[in-house]
Amino acid sequence: MLVTMASQFLSLPVPVEMPVVEYVPQSFLQKKICAGKKCPVEALHEDGKIYMSTTTKNKKEVMHDSILLHEIVHFVQFKNGKILNTCEGLREMEDQAYALQEFFLNDNGVYLGGPLRFGAMELNCNENR
Repeated sequence: MLVTMASQFLSLPVPVEMPVVEYVPQSFLQKKICAGKKCPVEALHEDGKIYMSTTTKNKKEVMHDSILLHEIVHFVQFKNGKILNTCEGLREMEDQAYALQEFFLNDNGVYLGGPLRFGAMELNCNENR
C-alpha cells in the first residue's frame, strides 16, 4: 500500500520489486549520514534498500509508517531512475518525500505544528562545499 501511495504521489510507475527493509542500530545510520556524529537520523534509502533504525520500532505505528513512507518515496524515485546528484536535485527529492510524509501524518490525525524536516541532505551538501 505505501509503495503504491508513493508511486501515485510521484506520478511514477509502481516498481515491480518491493523494497527490502532492514532494521539497524541508529549508530549505523549516523555513520552513513552524519559522519559518525550523533544526529536524529532514523532511516535511509540506499541503492534499493531501506534501513530503519531499531528506535523506530518504539514509535507509534503512524509515526513509524510515515518514516517508512518517506524512504519508500526515495525507493520509488530510485527504481524509476530519478537520481539527482546535485544539492538542488537532492533537495527536490527530499522535498517530495517530506511532503508525502507530512500529508500522511496529517491524514492520520497527526499535526506536528510545523514543517517536518531533518535536513540530512543539506548537512551533506554543506560539508562537501
